[in-house]
Amino acid sequence: SHQCMDNFNKQSLLDISDTEQTLATGKTDDDRSPKVSELVSSVEEELQSISDPADRFRLLAIFIISQQGLRQIDQTRLFTAAQLPQLEERALSNLTKVGIPMVQTTPATSKGMGGLMN
Repeated sequence: SHQCMDNFNKQSLLDISDTEQTLATGKTDDDRSPKVSELVSSVEEELQSISDPADRFRLLAIFIISQQGLRQIDQTRLFTAAQLPQLEERALSNLTKVGIPMVQTTPATSKGMGGLMN
């Protein structure tokens, strides 16, 4: 069990799960709706600290889906931070084939984000 907790802490899984939960629900642990700019910064930091490409892919996919796409400037910023292989970038681009836009056609409100559950 000690080895399991070491791996859990080493991979910062608690931080990643908190970010994923905020993206999915649209609320932080303290029931606050974060601004999109806060989320972009948080996700960017997480992407830079995650070593596993599959975890970076998952976090970026959750962000794109929860926000119904990215602002163009955020797309560049987050894809740079994620450093995904071309195959995974193409997979994210294919979200458009199931109705999830890659780039937002209408500006996201800076007051708060939607979340998957809203």
